[in-house]
Amino acid sequence: MASPIGLVLLPNATGMHARGEHARLRWGIARLLGVWLVLTILGTVFVEVAAPRLIEWYLGPAYLPAVPLFRIVLLAAVPYVVYILVRSVLDAMTV
Repeated sequence: MASPIGLVLLPNATGMHARGEHARLRWGIARLLGVWLVLTILGTVFVEVAAPRLIEWYLGPAYLPAVPLFRIVLLAAVPYVVYILVRSVLDAMTV
């Protein structure tokens, strides 16, 4: 869900960087990251708690032994969202 925001952010970040509005860009990115981190952490906690029921519903009871592995892999969602959001800003500043 964060990928489209990165695509929309790229032209804005490029324009702000070209105009020298670094403080405004930094403030906007910090605010955006804060909101998305809260949403991602809440979503991750919800899915971590509901993992057994979700896996049983989606894949069937034979896949219940995969719940611990699924929970470990799901923790990567938080840094991945940070990467997705910051990637466009970094591209805007290096090009």
